[in-house]
Amino acid sequence: MRSILSRAVLAAACAALPASVAAGQTVTLFGQQYTVQRFDYSQEVFWPNVAFPGDPPIRLFESEGVHYVGNNRLVMTADDIDDIYIGNPGNWYVEVELLVSGGVVTGLAYSRTIAAIDDGTAGYDPNPGGVTINTGPGGFGASDLVVCSTAGYLYAYSLDTGNLGQLLDQTGAPCAGTPFSCALDMTASNTNAEDAAFVPGHGGGPDMFFVVNQGTGVERWTVGGTLLGTFGVGGAADPGLNLAVPKGIAYARPTPAIPASIRRPEGTILVSFDRNFPGLQAFDVDGNLLATEYISVNPGSPLPPWRLDMTGCTSRPHIESIAVDADTGRIFLVNQGSFLECNYMWILTPVLPTCPADYDGNGQVQVADIFAFLAAWFAGEPAAFEFGGTPGVPAIFAFLAAWFAGCPS
Repeated sequence: MRSILSRAVLAAACAALPASVAAGQTVTLFGQQYTVQRFDYSQEVFWPNVAFPGDPPIRLFESEGVHYVGNNRLVMTADDIDDIYIGNPGNWYVEVELLVSGGVVTGLAYSRTIAAIDDGTAGYDPNPGGVTINTGPGGFGASDLVVCSTAGYLYAYSLDTGNLGQLLDQTGAPCAGTPFSCALDMTASNTNAEDAAFVPGHGGGPDMFFVVNQGTGVERWTVGGTLLGTFGVGGAADPGLNLAVPKGIAYARPTPAIPASIRRPEGTILVSFDRNFPGLQAFDVDGNLLATEYISVNPGSPLPPWRLDMTGCTSRPHIESIAVDADTGRIFLVNQGSFLECNYMWILTPVLPTCPADYDGNGQVQVADIFAFLAAWFAGEPAAFEFGGTPGVPAIFAFLAAWFAGCPS
């Protein structure tokens, strides 16, 4: 009876879901203007129902994690699929394609399943929160998918086509023991994990996983499993977000597409927060706060009106996870939502300046642009240090040439 009821509710609910919306909104975050598109991933990301092939397809809802993997692909996770789709695995890690036309994202589509875990038959519940990929040469989950369990474990799953979704041990071999024995165990300090981001080593230091601990902030773990320390986020870093609970985390490589105000030579850490106080924060890799952005139109407020489109949603924004495409500068914000509403992904695409000489972006070419450029050049910001394509002093002459040329009228 439960499965029949659930499927009937499913069919009715899916018919009533709000539609995705195209670009039309703009928002400025960290000094950068973005165009905003909102997509309802529960409408656009779906795959065949394994347990009941004749039933409506499984739709992604209440997504817990997102990671940009390149080539217009995201990995997204969910951990409650079996609550609605009875008889199917509960925990899913799926690859999602960005449908792009003329450089504009036009939709989302299911690409493939990386892994689907039935916690009952597997003997454990990975309860996936966030997800990342270890792009380094070694350590836990090297070149593979790393899933953050909210219970305080990191699990590695193979991305190799011939072994896709295989649970791996800490050496990268197929897990031969219990799942817990193959995981990176963080429970001595973290039993309330939400998300993880792989961060390349800098200054001769090791590659790391930055892991969100809802209780204390962000923990820095080496890929070998050693806890190096914790830094505070939310209200601990900025009293204006004193009620915020951290949820998502992403690492952004230092490319010209990342806002200059938060771009650092070692990269930037972005953290998102839940509905208690919706917002975003940017940090350097040492845990120093660079900027705070409120999702409310009113700075310092956890209440509407919102800077992101929440039409059709009765709750506050709950930015469960965040991802960045450092090459294009796109930021992906995932609202956790529920089965019935608010399964939104906002895709923020930077509005690029039309005139390189207007370095501070105020719409005019002035002497202040030269000083802004030189400050960025001496700080080692790639957009300045590599201006014109040749790093170093030639970049200064390239910018001066652009400055004297001015902007097209």
